[in-house]
Amino acid sequence: MGSKWKGSYIPNSLFRWIKSDKKLLSKSKKIWSRRATILPCFIGFEFLVYNGHQFKKVKVKSEIVNFKFGEFAPTRRIKRRKH
Repeated sequence: MGSKWKGSYIPNSLFRWIKSDKKLLSKSKKIWSRRATILPCFIGFEFLVYNGHQFKKVKVKSEIVNFKFGEFAPTRRIKRRKH
């Protein structure tokens, strides 16, 4: 977590998207900023978070508020060894 005095990072495009026309809210919003904080006003929305290769779908629920978007779109694969 970052410093408390700096506050949370939220791109302006997210706020504009939520305040925009109701037709747009039914679509998923693509977001490249993995460091953006999930706010309570995002509950119920669906975001597509870029992990460097593809977009991962993240449905915002009350349990994931105050986390970062990047925590729900892993960038590395876990390789398992076969014995």
